[in-house]
Amino acid sequence: MELHHYATHYIKVYVIILWLLSTRMIEVARREAGLQPAKSPYLNDPNRLGFWLTEMPEWNIGNKTGIARAHCAEHCNTSVLRPSGWTLQLGQKVNLADLAAGNDTFASTEEGWIVVGGDLFYVDKVSEKVMGVVRHFMNLKEYGRGFNKHFTVLWGYRMEQDTDDDDFVWSDKQPSDIAPTEQLRSGNFGGDTPQEIPGGKVIKAEELARKLEASRPPLVVSSIGGALGPLGTVDLSYSTEGGTYTDATQQRLEQDLKRLTDGDESRELVFYCHHAKCWMSYNSALRAIKLGYKNVYWFRGGLNAWAVKGYPMDWVNHSGSASVHAGK
Repeated sequence: MELHHYATHYIKVYVIILWLLSTRMIEVARREAGLQPAKSPYLNDPNRLGFWLTEMPEWNIGNKTGIARAHCAEHCNTSVLRPSGWTLQLGQKVNLADLAAGNDTFASTEEGWIVVGGDLFYVDKVSEKVMGVVRHFMNLKEYGRGFNKHFTVLWGYRMEQDTDDDDFVWSDKQPSDIAPTEQLRSGNFGGDTPQEIPGGKVIKAEELARKLEASRPPLVVSSIGGALGPLGTVDLSYSTEGGTYTDATQQRLEQDLKRLTDGDESRELVFYCHHAKCWMSYNSALRAIKLGYKNVYWFRGGLNAWAVKGYPMDWVNHSGSASVHAGK
């Protein structure tokens, strides 16, 4: 019993130490060991999870990385996220606008970041020099389970103390006094959403992550399309349409879900869109509920909540193929 107590104690201490090892502390430790960032063993090895920073105390790496992940999930392609034969170096002076125009990059000149070969680089807007990198920042499934877990632990906690703002909504705990409704939304799909959905359940990012590790994971449906999403995501974004439960959209969704679930109406279905102020996935989930599916989940926090917590992503399937993730 005493041995178990000490083992538990040391495990807790180890976890706390890992949590405290922010990027800044790691870089300080490297400098004290005589390793400058330019000599970091992580710097030029694309197969290692790594990062480095210059001295910028005000730089919030967690928030910026989460935002970049969310944007890239919607817009990045394989030419941006896979090694392209060139990269950037710490201290290198670059013209971010010129680089952003390339077919193999994705960037925000306003925020000062650019994606090259699957790595996220930060550029100081004053000096125009590269000041940091997050390797393999999209945490793609193809990187492997060990990498996926490491990345999630490393980045997931960084947003816990942050709050939403008008420019980037990410929390799946967004307050709202909007009443749940069975009426399909038409027109404006933005704005406060209910915290419940009639006939279905609301799921948070952490619960979805656990379910996706099960032997029979839920079918995840994107109501916004996009390039990347939670593992096994299928694009059924047409299902967001307003209208009625007898229209052509409903009939098409009925056929697609029947294929994707092998006609199993007890199959768990998860619908998501951008964030908790997006009604698109609410509509999609309502349509599935009306079709008789008994385990429909609305991922209210959406893609932004998934992105900022560092969870693994995979390429969204846009074909609607029944073999994509039918739990077989």
